[in-house]
Amino acid sequence: MTRVAMIGLGQMGAPMAVNAINAGLDVAVFDVSPDATSAFSDLNARIALSPADAARAADIVCIVVFNDEQTIEVIVGTDGVLTTLRPGAVIAIHSTIAPETVESLERVARNEGVQVIDAGISGGPTGANAGTLLTMVGGPEDAVISAMPALNSFSKEVI
Repeated sequence: MTRVAMIGLGQMGAPMAVNAINAGLDVAVFDVSPDATSAFSDLNARIALSPADAARAADIVCIVVFNDEQTIEVIVGTDGVLTTLRPGAVIAIHSTIAPETVESLERVARNEGVQVIDAGISGGPTGANAGTLLTMVGGPEDAVISAMPALNSFSKEVI
C-alpha cells in the first residue's frame, strides 16, 4: 500500500488528503493548525506531530502550503521531511512557488536520495473536493510514476 504524507490541510490540501484516504492509501496528515488536523481524527489517517513525523514512513510526501518560505521550512527545516524521509521516496510540491526554489530543494533532496517533482495543481477548492484537479508535473519519470497513486487519488488528469 502506498504511504502518503499530506502536509498543509487548507482549502486544497484537506480535500486532497480526504481523496487519498478514500482511495485506500495509507495517509499521515500534518498542518500547523491543530484545528485542521483534528478534522482527520475520525478518518482513517494518522495525525502527525510535525512534517518529519508525517514523512517518517512515507513513499510520497505531498506539500500544499502557502509560499516558498513555508515549503522550504517543511522540507529542510529543523523538523522538515528530509530529516526522516527514507531514500527512494518522492516529494511532490503542489504549492505555487518560484522555479528556483523547486530547483534548490531538488538538489538538496537528491543528496539525501529523495526525488522532488514539481506538481502544480489547477481546479481550485471545487476540484480538490471532487477529486478532479488537473496536476501538471515536472520531474524524473520514475519519480512521477512512483507518485501516481497519490496524484491519481485527487486528479482527473496528470500531465
